[in-house]
Amino acid sequence: MEDNARPVTGVFERRVDEGRLDIGRHRFHKARGHVDLAGCGEERPTGLVLGTQWAFVARRHPWRLAIVSLCDRDALSPAVTAWADDATAVLKGVPATQHVVGPNHSIGNLGLRRMLDPESLQAFVPLPWPTSFDVPGHLLDDDVFVAPELTFLAVDHYEAGFDPALGLLTAWRGFIDGEVALSLTLSQLTAVED
Repeated sequence: MEDNARPVTGVFERRVDEGRLDIGRHRFHKARGHVDLAGCGEERPTGLVLGTQWAFVARRHPWRLAIVSLCDRDALSPAVTAWADDATAVLKGVPATQHVVGPNHSIGNLGLRRMLDPESLQAFVPLPWPTSFDVPGHLLDDDVFVAPELTFLAVDHYEAGFDPALGLLTAWRGFIDGEVALSLTLSQLTAVED
C-alpha cells in the first residue's frame, strides 16, 4: 500500500439488503448452536435494497475523517459527522444541531474507515493485492474482530476492489446465495496534495 498517508476525497456508497443479511445472521447462529431469534421479530423481505451516499475527505495518518450525507435528510440520520483521533462530532436533525457524543458512545462510519485503511485484511489475504480479489466469507466469520466493519455474518464470499496507488479498497461486496447482500463502494476518488 504505497501512498496511504496522502489525504483523499471521494464518495462513499453503502447499499444493503437487510433481508438477505438476516438470512446470513440466522445461518451463522444456527451453525454455532446459538438460539435462533428468527421468530422474535419481523422478517425483512429480500430484494429491498437500502442505499446511502456520503461525500468524504480523509487523512489516514493521523486519522481524520469528515462525511456529509448526500441523501435526503431526516431527523435521525447525521447530516455531517467528523472523527479525529478518538473524538467524534455530529450534526443531525432538521434543522441540524450539534449532537453530543459522550466518551462511551460512538457513531460508526459504516465501514468507510476500513475501506480507507484496509491493512487488517492482510490476515486473510497477504499482500500484494491485485486490483480485484475474493475473500471466502468463512474466514471473516471465524475471526470477526479482525475487520468487524467489513464482516457480515454467513456471507458466502466477498469481492474486493483495490487501488494500489492510493492503498485503499474501492469496492467490498458480500454475497449470500449468489446475490449481493451488501455493497460498499468508493468513487470519484482524488488524492490531495499536502
